[in-house]
Amino acid sequence: MNFLDNIDKGRAEATPSTDIENFSKRQDELMYILFMYIHDTCWESTKPRVSPMADQTGTLNWQAAQQLYHDLIVVFDRVILPTHALCHTQFLMFYLCSFKPALCDVFIDFLWKRFQNPNTSAIIRQNSAAYVASFLARATYVPATTVKSAFDLFCGWMHRYIDSQDASSHAYPDLSLYGTFYAACQAVFYVFVFRCEELVTLRKGHAWLRSLNFQRIVTCRLNPLRVCFPVVVTSFASVTRSLQLAYCYTVIEHNNRNMIPIATESNASPNGVLDSFFPFDPYMLEKSERFIAPLYREHQLRKTSPVEENNDEDDFLHFSVSPGFNHSCIISPAQDICDMQMSI
Repeated sequence: MNFLDNIDKGRAEATPSTDIENFSKRQDELMYILFMYIHDTCWESTKPRVSPMADQTGTLNWQAAQQLYHDLIVVFDRVILPTHALCHTQFLMFYLCSFKPALCDVFIDFLWKRFQNPNTSAIIRQNSAAYVASFLARATYVPATTVKSAFDLFCGWMHRYIDSQDASSHAYPDLSLYGTFYAACQAVFYVFVFRCEELVTLRKGHAWLRSLNFQRIVTCRLNPLRVCFPVVVTSFASVTRSLQLAYCYTVIEHNNRNMIPIATESNASPNGVLDSFFPFDPYMLEKSERFIAPLYREHQLRKTSPVEENNDEDDFLHFSVSPGFNHSCIISPAQDICDMQMSI
């Protein structure tokens, strides 16, 4: 066997799964280096920061953390936010924001401004809503009071949007026309499934939740339950029913009986459903995961009644990961590298 035969044999033995494995290991090493750089830049300590309170002897260099945030947010705005279906790179911001509540608040404010700015492209606005939703749902260091403030902003915006459309005789479910509205609805539905128990226990929490008027949102003429990702919709329906905040099943059943494909040009699946991309779905890189795991909220199963346990529509409550993970992150951890290179 000559040299060329050896090369051909090596190529034949190479498999796509091997390539993905190699890319994943490479990205894992790169993410570990970047996490260490963020830590060493912001903390006056020699030990890696693996949880919000792990390094009791470390001192946060607030000036350095602020400067690093400003540098990273520029990259996030230009490269990460417009890039669809990244799996890991965005966790650099997730980690940095855990250092101090002020960083968390300014990051949410940045995304909110991108979302509600009518001069921003529809894709960026929808991606911004997805980032807010995933961040609020998954970050353990985000308090319920912050989620409450975000709900006030998003639900207030949604009700004003409904008011503006109620006057029109042409309002009907259309993702290409109302994609930003549906992105806001899906963000609220998704976060509520994760954080509902904390929100209810806030002072006058149930009364505040009733004031958000979920029932008006789910029964409006734009019909978000028709367009939002089905697993998120059924999960939200289950939770709001148990808390007596809204009853969604009549609308869901009507939508199922009248399912007609919708042509769209937005973040949608072929059947006209809003995409299930949630940027902070479970982190899958083994070595660098140590920086994220202590900061990360897995979905906890709610205590349900026997009737709810037998409800076939409550599939989401039996998963420990969000629906977006099933469609994006599990495909290829190497997707980040390819997508980032294409974006740059």
